[in-house]
Amino acid sequence: MILILTEETDLSSNQVCDWLHYLKKPFLRINHTENIRIDSLTLEKGNIDFKFWHENKAWSINDFSSIWYRRGWFMVEYNSFASLQNSILSEEKHFFEKFVGEEITTLLEFVYKMSHKRTKTFGNITKYNVNKLKMLEVANDTGLKTPITLITTRRDKLENFITKNGTVISKAIKENIGISTEKNALWYSNKRLGKKDIKKIPNQFQISLFQKYYEKSFEVRVFIFEKKTCAMTIFSQNNSKTQEDYRNYDHSNPTRCLPFILPKEVEQKIFRFMEAINLNTGSIDFICTPKNEFIFLEINPVGQFGMVSNPMNYSLEKDIAKFLAYE
Repeated sequence: MILILTEETDLSSNQVCDWLHYLKKPFLRINHTENIRIDSLTLEKGNIDFKFWHENKAWSINDFSSIWYRRGWFMVEYNSFASLQNSILSEEKHFFEKFVGEEITTLLEFVYKMSHKRTKTFGNITKYNVNKLKMLEVANDTGLKTPITLITTRRDKLENFITKNGTVISKAIKENIGISTEKNALWYSNKRLGKKDIKKIPNQFQISLFQKYYEKSFEVRVFIFEKKTCAMTIFSQNNSKTQEDYRNYDHSNPTRCLPFILPKEVEQKIFRFMEAINLNTGSIDFICTPKNEFIFLEINPVGQFGMVSNPMNYSLEKDIAKFLAYE
């Protein structure tokens, strides 16, 4: 039996499930909007078992030979405090709910780590969100080239950075912001800044991240699957709309993409990096400069990989299904 924790709308999960149906391999899919109810966790003489209920059926974590931590986690249903409404204040109720939530989180963190040791897992739920700055540090430590980076709130610091490094690009420290209201929709994309832009910037501003802008021959998106890399070149520099950020799609003139074989040296450094951050899957973005240098930008542990799989004929969904289904 296979366990898949994901989102209801995740297309890649749907396609992997289709392959599991084709292979006649049973699986339980739990979407992040579906609750489970904890039955018990027992620890006895080194034996560990976690039991839970899902849709009126009892399960044990030991029922599953493999687990795919795709884009979800256990959402736990617990007893409400409705019966205490007349005996506790609202702020006291909030305190107890916070306490119970922390109890559940502690339990589930143990379950996730325990499952990684005892069951074949794909993905790592404790690395669903990663710190970009930490990833840059680890990438550099494992031999990958990383962008020169500055985080500051001061215009003079930024001006010195631009003087030393030339054009820079601004990025979010965590994830790019997206805001949608009844009247407006705002999406932040990466932007280039040079000396001419300095005068438009106040002396003090909100904390911001800047990186040296590297001219590119092309970009590379790499999907890592265990000890296998599937790479795709993105010729984003050929279009002014996508030069700074290829996510500024030009639907009238789509960006050209081709399958790509990474240099062995880069591939080996990727594997060292993945081992260092304890992940066996993820999507990594690189820039390849005119000097043929590969600059590591970031990793997304749960990024969409259909854009690499289908157009490049990698059939990743089939490979993932077979990985989950067989020893």
